[in-house]
Amino acid sequence: MIIITKNNMLRRILSVLIALLINVSSSSATADSATSVQSNLTKAEQQWLAKHPNVKLAEPRGPLLKRSTAILISLGIFLVIFMTALWVLTLYKTKETLRISENKIRQQANFDSLTGLYNRHKFYEILSEEIELANEHDENFALLFLDLDEFKEVNDTLGHGVGDALLRRVANRLRNRVRSRDVVARLGGDEFTIIISDIKNMNDLKSIARNICSAVSTEFMIQGHSINVSTSIGITCFPHDADTDEEILINADQAMYASKNSGRNRYTFFTDSMRDERIERSQILQDLRVAVDEDQLELYYQPIVDVKTGRVVKAEALIRWNHPEKGLVFPGTFIELAEESGMINEIGEWIFVSAVLKAAEWREKYEADFQISLNTSPIQYRENGINVEAWGNYLAENGVSGSAIIVEITEGLLMESSYGVKEKLLALRDNGIEVAIDDFGTGYSSLSYMKKFDIDYLKIDQSFISTLSPDSEDMALCEAIIVMAHKLGCKVVAEGIETMNQLQLLKDADCDAGQGYLFSKGLPADEFERLLINEQSKHTALFNGKTVITYLPAEHSDSLPQAPLEELEAIEA
Repeated sequence: MIIITKNNMLRRILSVLIALLINVSSSSATADSATSVQSNLTKAEQQWLAKHPNVKLAEPRGPLLKRSTAILISLGIFLVIFMTALWVLTLYKTKETLRISENKIRQQANFDSLTGLYNRHKFYEILSEEIELANEHDENFALLFLDLDEFKEVNDTLGHGVGDALLRRVANRLRNRVRSRDVVARLGGDEFTIIISDIKNMNDLKSIARNICSAVSTEFMIQGHSINVSTSIGITCFPHDADTDEEILINADQAMYASKNSGRNRYTFFTDSMRDERIERSQILQDLRVAVDEDQLELYYQPIVDVKTGRVVKAEALIRWNHPEKGLVFPGTFIELAEESGMINEIGEWIFVSAVLKAAEWREKYEADFQISLNTSPIQYRENGINVEAWGNYLAENGVSGSAIIVEITEGLLMESSYGVKEKLLALRDNGIEVAIDDFGTGYSSLSYMKKFDIDYLKIDQSFISTLSPDSEDMALCEAIIVMAHKLGCKVVAEGIETMNQLQLLKDADCDAGQGYLFSKGLPADEFERLLINEQSKHTALFNGKTVITYLPAEHSDSLPQAPLEELEAIEA
């Protein structure tokens, strides 16, 4: 095969053009030669030739083509050669462009554009190949699943530019802490994976994991910022823990979350108990889908009492699951799974509809201003969450004022920067629905945001109430929260009240309302209604400064839980 370079091609074109010019010049000279021969004869020679007409001078060999024809043919040949050369050059450039594009596509298909590590697609491909090789050679390997701790805070406080620079630096440190034959990949965000091939002993693997934790937790200096992050690592081994790529990834991911839940900046090996837990969670989630369809969910109601008058003015709706085999299941078992699966939106809609109907009924029968407070998940304030317009329409269709419902949110949600969250909160307010911040004091919130969204209630977390005493720090905090809330136009509800002493201290601090086992646990709707009937019949708690009669009907007074406070808190979560 002859490879034509650009320089050789240009030289050839030039030489052809020169040859054509020479040919045209020589043709012109030959055409003029006949006339010049005749003019060069002497007068005597010309006369002799005139007397002998049969004698003719030998004419010089004329041109094969006329001058004009030769020029046209030369130009035609030139154009053909020029167009051919142009086509070859274009083909060369196109081939070069295709080669560059193919390399770019290959790079984008296999490598992460930010860090230069293998990307998710290539990692899956390599993982499958690694499984095949390990099976063929009877070897093993380990998969490390890494997630950066505190990375979101870096992005939120220092910006995505610094966050991207941090990811690149982390990638470099990971490369330097493993062998050249080991595979390091970035799955996306702040998630990384490492395949450690041909493991000889577990101590080597532990040493690698420790080195990675140490490397990532070492200070980063980026754009003048001192940044400290750490990593949580989950480790699973092939073929001991799993023999398929899907299960290997699930195992490593589950082990990684175990590291996070254990305090972060550490590594955790996958265990069989984790598999059992995953199977159980999967079964619960499957049962929960059936529970929603078959109406196995139920709302319990815990009274919220006006501290000054002793009247039940509100109730907090608490969801329960009547499982056909396990009996009564509390939300701590299934709410997290519902949030992870997205089912919390469907459950949240059911809670709203049920609460509105009860609020309408109890407002008509017992208390015109009665309110029901609903726990809401941050997931419900995302794009596919609460349909505020549908909520408003449902209230109107049932003739219920929006003020009958209070939505409880977390402090963290109040600080959420998403426009959608702010829009939903303001839209709820526009529909008359009131807003309470639940477990106040355990998170963080901005007073300016509290004022902006016109928060109606702060609920003091029960952890501040459990050890309440006259000179305690918790008492000082409660007093400060109450004063601050009142200055901002908010009312205060104290959670977890268990003793008359706690109630009296909160009353003296000018707290507005309270709930807890001193008044009642959460009750099914029919029992809660009997409580309201008793109150209406004057069989209610009487506040005389020292004594209080429980709101529970007499037949239920013995059923109050006697469990420690920690257990009670977990039950009502």
